[in-house]
Amino acid sequence: MTRVTIADIARQANVSTSAVSYALNGRPGVGEATRQEILTIARNMGWRPNQAARALQAARAHAAGLVFLRAKDTAEESSGFLLRFMDGIESELSEHDTVLVIHAVHEISAEIEVYERWYAEHRVDGVVVINPVVDDPRLPALLQVGLPAVVAGDIRGSSPLPAVWTDDAEAATLAVEYMVSLGHHRIARVGGALDYLHTRIRSDAFGKAIAAAGLPGDLCIDNATQHDAERITRRLLSRKRPPTAILYETDTMAMRGLTTLRELGISVPADLSVMVWEDSPMCRLAYPPLTALRRDAFNYGRLVAAHLLTRLSGQPVTDRRGTVAEIQVRESTGPAPHRLAHEDAARRGQPDALT
Repeated sequence: MTRVTIADIARQANVSTSAVSYALNGRPGVGEATRQEILTIARNMGWRPNQAARALQAARAHAAGLVFLRAKDTAEESSGFLLRFMDGIESELSEHDTVLVIHAVHEISAEIEVYERWYAEHRVDGVVVINPVVDDPRLPALLQVGLPAVVAGDIRGSSPLPAVWTDDAEAATLAVEYMVSLGHHRIARVGGALDYLHTRIRSDAFGKAIAAAGLPGDLCIDNATQHDAERITRRLLSRKRPPTAILYETDTMAMRGLTTLRELGISVPADLSVMVWEDSPMCRLAYPPLTALRRDAFNYGRLVAAHLLTRLSGQPVTDRRGTVAEIQVRESTGPAPHRLAHEDAARRGQPDALT
């Protein structure tokens, strides 16, 4: 006969598998009436504890790990999304008596060493990997070590590790369509390092969306750092036909861009609209407040943690979609300047090079 599982009991009792686990193992987390109902259903279904699984459970550290690369200039970090994301992970884990162990490093090689040490010392049961890069050495290293992992990022097709991903291509298209709806025909993007998979996805999607709208496609600048924002903004505005809208990768870049625009006497959004890829408190505090793409980082973290817990329970997991981006409209974006829009309509298809 097929062994009765906690999933079978959960379906019969119309509760979650975690509630069944709590009840069967005498752990807090469910009410007494629910516990007794679950135990009765389990007995009636002929459930018997899996001794191998119990031995594994007893050996668990009840901890999950997350390692992040800390920027060497910590003052330049844009950590709003990461903090909310980690808060979501911790919230989900805490409901399952699991703690989050956080470690910061400066190099990917050091991150791999942390994974190896955690596995050897049995410090964590599994890990969340963030910000996957091109040809990411962490992914095969984790498979070789044997440490269970879930990747927060779009690695579909490049690794057997399960991933919880957000659609950066869809978000890039959404941003372009929003700017086009305001009448902007020269839209620039100041992107981050192309080492990151999400940057490449965003850059490619931005280019395709621009092409689909019939707009000039030579205004996408990647591999920009926070310190480059001022210089790149000046370069873009020195063109014979400057952009009427700029999408910055981070809030820090956008803040530097705003400062540069004020120095040049350019009004936002009357002369030029500014938008940010990731929303943050800094976007709300800027003057003018910055329009931004917003993802529910807290819920994203919960989804990633839940996926890892499912994997640690021994159940099969596959890639799943995470949160969906939406536009948080604020005062930094508005209709394209009428004069510039009229000139662009006459000159479209004749892009000039950066000077």
